Amino acid sequence: MDTIVAFMTRRFKVTLPGAYEQAGYFTLYEARVIEEVLMPRRPTPLAAVEPDVYLSRWRIFETDDGLKRLVGYDSVDQGRVSSALVTFNPKTTHVQTSDGLTYRLLGEPGFFWGVIDTWDIWFHTITRGQGGAVKDVTELMLAKSVSDDDA
Repeated sequence: MDTIVAFMTRRFKVTLPGAYEQAGYFTLYEARVIEEVLMPRRPTPLAAVEPDVYLSRWRIFETDDGLKRLVGYDSVDQGRVSSALVTFNPKTTHVQTSDGLTYRLLGEPGFFWGVIDTWDIWFHTITRGQGGAVKDVTELMLAKSVSDDDA
């Protein structure tokens, strides 16, 4: 037991990165906590943590850079905006996004005014208040998929 106590109280020199550019002496436990918090290993892919996201009251918006995104409410009624759409299949109501997530759309698209607050907050944050052109392309995407089926 004495060895463990001595080992845990022994101080190690740790140089903190970035804004924390200073050296200090910490216990092994403190050094490991610092390492985990300030120098994390590779991040866990989002798709591994949350492989499927169920989205209700959804709409699809397109920004002036041509990227389309889902906006709606997840299973805990939290407003969400997806990363850029990669595939959209209205028959199976599955959407694949650029971050690897699969969205499963529940029901029909929601009312525009029901999701606009979520979109506005996200868009304002992303563009740092500079704005940009945005259009609701939900009906266009659904019509396009129906016309693709007819061809």
